[in-house]
Amino acid sequence: MNGEALGWSWLGRVPYGDGLALQQKLAAERERGEGRDTLLLLEHDRIYTAGRRTAPEEILWNQHERTARGIELIKTDRGGKVTYHGPGQLVGYPIVDIRGREIGVRAWVELIERAIIDVLEPLGIPGQIECNEPGVWLGKAKIAAIGIHVSRGVSRHGFALNVAPNLGDYKGIVACGLHGRTVTSVADQLGDAPDVRTMGECVARSMAARLNLGEEEIPASELGAGAGVSVLGGVN
Repeated sequence: MNGEALGWSWLGRVPYGDGLALQQKLAAERERGEGRDTLLLLEHDRIYTAGRRTAPEEILWNQHERTARGIELIKTDRGGKVTYHGPGQLVGYPIVDIRGREIGVRAWVELIERAIIDVLEPLGIPGQIECNEPGVWLGKAKIAAIGIHVSRGVSRHGFALNVAPNLGDYKGIVACGLHGRTVTSVADQLGDAPDVRTMGECVARSMAARLNLGEEEIPASELGAGAGVSVLGGVN
């Protein structure tokens, strides 16, 4: 392990647009050779995010049904298809200069997958990787989704680990475009689950170790605002 540290910050529950704006700000800094590699850890309000390859038929609930349930739908520039975010789900956005670290895109996705598996294993949950389907799996059930966007060698977006979300909200989509598959969560597997922040801290340590780095918590207030980014670190 070298003397460099992966910075990570717990932001609490953050509106999707605010999280996206902060990602874009930090990624732009990394593209200019400024700032540091940082892992943002947070929860979102209930929302479906449609990646670049999402097909219309993969959105099962119409706008009226989504509105009645308080679930938004937005398009995003990450890879992959449609997925769900909501309270009880750990969302991680690693803003990392993977080109500078000489990590290819597929190797980077696998590093994220294995960092999550490292955290699930001590809980007795045997996470698995499937060669052609990004994410972490338990048989035919997905427990963590992964979708990234790389620009000028800097990766953003990231992963969503189901700790204890409302799995019923997945009924409104074909999650990740995969028919015949299901979703699960830590709570679904164990009957209970650690809190989301604790899971996030564990993933931060695991990811740092796999990058051969130390890890350092960054207060949300030190990440900076401006450029359309509101003050973060809201609902815990």
